[in-house]
Amino acid sequence: MSLADHWTSHMDAGEHLVKVKEFRTFKANSGNNGVDFTLIDAQGRTCKTEGFYLSTGALWKLAGFVKACGFDKEECRDYEPHIPQHHQRLVGRKLMAIVTMEQGRDGKMYSRVTDWRRVEGEQAPATQQAPSPPDECYEPPEESYEPPQDDIPF
Repeated sequence: MSLADHWTSHMDAGEHLVKVKEFRTFKANSGNNGVDFTLIDAQGRTCKTEGFYLSTGALWKLAGFVKACGFDKEECRDYEPHIPQHHQRLVGRKLMAIVTMEQGRDGKMYSRVTDWRRVEGEQAPATQQAPSPPDECYEPPEESYEPPQDDIPF
């Protein structure tokens, strides 16, 4: 056995510049719906957020995460947490993740995202919405969203 056998692809404790890689929706044993996000850094190391429950009393936590991803208050008004496709808007967003190491029930050490903050200068692109026509039978077009592209290699 060598030290290489103990090498992990998880983030070390500290503050990391990351992007949201993907999300996963789930239903907790309590019956509450939730979502969690996988974050990735420039070295390809990953870490998951804790689950965000989508009950009314718990949405403040998801709102803080979305804000750290660069959304402003107006953009948050258009983010419906119960629609899984809306979580896709966070994929590709940059934020600072504060990671700690904690021992799991199995005795192994795991990285855990305990906090996050907005990267200075990062902001979600403004969404351009055409005003709705006065016709009450109007149905808005299907929503499609492409995450912002940048020249950062991760």
